[in-house]
Amino acid sequence: MNFNSINLQAGLNLLSIVDDEISHRRELWQKSIQDLIINTLKVVKSNNPTLGLVISKLRGGENNEIVELKFTDKQSGLKHIVNSTTQDILIKGAVLLFSQTFNGKILVSYKLPYLSNQTETDLQPLKTIEPDSLTQDDIEDCLSTFIVCVYNWYNSE
Repeated sequence: MNFNSINLQAGLNLLSIVDDEISHRRELWQKSIQDLIINTLKVVKSNNPTLGLVISKLRGGENNEIVELKFTDKQSGLKHIVNSTTQDILIKGAVLLFSQTFNGKILVSYKLPYLSNQTETDLQPLKTIEPDSLTQDDIEDCLSTFIVCVYNWYNSE
């Protein structure tokens, strides 16, 4: 066996290991991780009933689900006049998302609030987490970071 065939076999062995890891991550996502995320967010929602939080599980297919925490839209107090008609300008609610990436890791991302008469904000990555190591503390840390970003948006100039 020459050097190239040894490297080839080593590479194939690594790909096989990666494939097994992805399958394991997907299994965790289905069997426990989504429920851990949802249950953690439900506690936060129930402890803060006035914030207008909505938890959803968006289905895009198997292993393509997204767990979403969204602030409901609300009045900004501003109005827009179009053709002598007054329209309310809404604050479109911020969103925190937990989804599974192509390799089975958990991607946490968010969108900041925006005014309904302006362009929607872009999705921002927050963190990528190995499903094996995801804990309630990790979820709460992501949520805390997200809340600080939303707070800063409301206090921006």
